[in-house]
Amino acid sequence: MLKWYGPQIVRKMELTATEAIDDVMAKAVTHAKQNHPGWESESGKAEDSIKVLQPATVKGNKTIGIWGSLGIPYMLYLEFKRGHALTGAADAMYPQLPKTLRTKWRFAKAASRRPGFRGRR
Repeated sequence: MLKWYGPQIVRKMELTATEAIDDVMAKAVTHAKQNHPGWESESGKAEDSIKVLQPATVKGNKTIGIWGSLGIPYMLYLEFKRGHALTGAADAMYPQLPKTLRTKWRFAKAASRRPGFRGRR
């Protein structure tokens, strides 16, 4: 008899995707805070406003996470007129997502072969 593990595999894929997206967003936040050519914040408020706003979650057939700057209206000016902290970080970090997904998927597959494994969440 064939035992179907479809729902478990889908759940494992969803967990892998959320973890990978969260990792890449965290790296993008760090990159944006440390790399913003063209401007320097005297108070540090602009850098402090850059954060993960919503950890990755599965919504339908998509996995979505949100990061960026919140609460600093002049961040738009800094981003588009003085230097590209957010878009520069996205350009630098987003290409790492496929490798991060593969690495996390391999780990999840190996971990699921251990007796008693029930997943991280």
